[in-house]
Amino acid sequence: MSTQATHTKKRRWYREDDKCPKCQDGRIKVRPNKKDGSLFFGCSNFPKLNCRFQEDIPERPGYVYVLSNPGYHLNGIPVVKIGYTTNTMKASLEQIDKTGVPFEFQVEYQKMVWKAWATMRKAHITLQAKRLNPDSIERDFFVCSIQEAVDAVAAAVQGDISYKAERPSELRSADDDVDPEAQLEPDAEEQRSTREAWRTSRRTETPGYVYVLANDVYHDGKAPLLKIGYTAWEPQQRADALYHWDYRNLDYRGVPQRFKVVHFARFERAFDAEQGVHEALDAFRVNPHREFFSCTLSQVVAAIQAELDREAREKVQREAAEQARKYQEAAQRQAREREVRTSPPQIHVPPPIPVRHTPGQPKIRTRRSLLSRLVIAGSVLGAVYAFDLLSDWLKPHPAPASTPAIQRPVNDQKTKKTDGHTTKRKKHRSVKKRQSAISAVEPEQQNEMPPPADVAPPDQ
Repeated sequence: MSTQATHTKKRRWYREDDKCPKCQDGRIKVRPNKKDGSLFFGCSNFPKLNCRFQEDIPERPGYVYVLSNPGYHLNGIPVVKIGYTTNTMKASLEQIDKTGVPFEFQVEYQKMVWKAWATMRKAHITLQAKRLNPDSIERDFFVCSIQEAVDAVAAAVQGDISYKAERPSELRSADDDVDPEAQLEPDAEEQRSTREAWRTSRRTETPGYVYVLANDVYHDGKAPLLKIGYTAWEPQQRADALYHWDYRNLDYRGVPQRFKVVHFARFERAFDAEQGVHEALDAFRVNPHREFFSCTLSQVVAAIQAELDREAREKVQREAAEQARKYQEAAQRQAREREVRTSPPQIHVPPPIPVRHTPGQPKIRTRRSLLSRLVIAGSVLGAVYAFDLLSDWLKPHPAPASTPAIQRPVNDQKTKKTDGHTTKRKKHRSVKKRQSAISAVEPEQQNEMPPPADVAPPDQ
């Protein structure tokens, strides 16, 4: 098996300027067939070393197209885009319309072919002298009339028809292989979130730059178009990303040439400043959905300077308001401290805790306290009584002194009877009997004391 056949099985697609797989010295070039005009991969050393490497360009069904943009002119001549896509034209336009272009692209010509890339490449070779970027074959922009571009692509399509007369079927949206994130501009997500926050509060802390970009191709036929935007990146980094945006190793190119940064200014609230500049230059805006303005650079610089002055005034006002707020808070804090020093200390008295008794249950704690008190009182009384008894028992008693018995006169008068009662006469005792009774009661006193003088002897 030959080396060419082996390599054909391993790889069916080549890129220009790759090494020749046969001689390992030349480079892969797209060469036209002299017989039918079709293209194939060949070696650049074919005339010198007679390297006969040749490989057909594989089929890649898709569209070849010619696009124009009202904002693309160079020295009064339109700048058109000649390209191909394996997706639907709608999906392709959505990709390139969102990469910093002033207006939406307009389709001037489109055709479905079997070998889309080869057909496009043949048209490029035809218009190679009018390429906008001769040093980059990846940039498919040409400075020519729209008719010239259409004629070159139509001639290339005839070569595809000669390859296979039956035309391929049109592509459907279900066949599209497009990443939705790839349709956004660089840092588009950051700008979207910032825009939503700005619409809510109208003032957002977004440090960044307001930049002014110019491009030699961006011209509406009357005046150059300037792109005025906001970015958190460095302005030159933003300009480079708009020209060549590498998203997941895929290039989405809608910008024909690099942007040049002609002016920029640093803002603490860059998004607010951008909106202010857009409002000031609204009369020069060429597309309400794009950030392009047909005005002079001096007008843009004046609008940006006005925003710088406004931000400086607002910064001074914010700092003054913040300082006043701090002073007010300090004064309130000092007033509270003085009140605390002058006012007497407040004793915190906890609120009483109510004691709830369940109905039907005895108050055990109250009964116990009452019984304990009664027991203590009884113990105290018993101790006092015992102490008194012990004191009386231990105390010595003196012998009683003899005192003469004093005989009191006997009252012979009898108690009068109350009215209504009959009186009963009783016999009086004799003096002798009374004396015997007295002597029986107090024998000692009777012997010691003499009889009274006023008492007559019993015989008298």
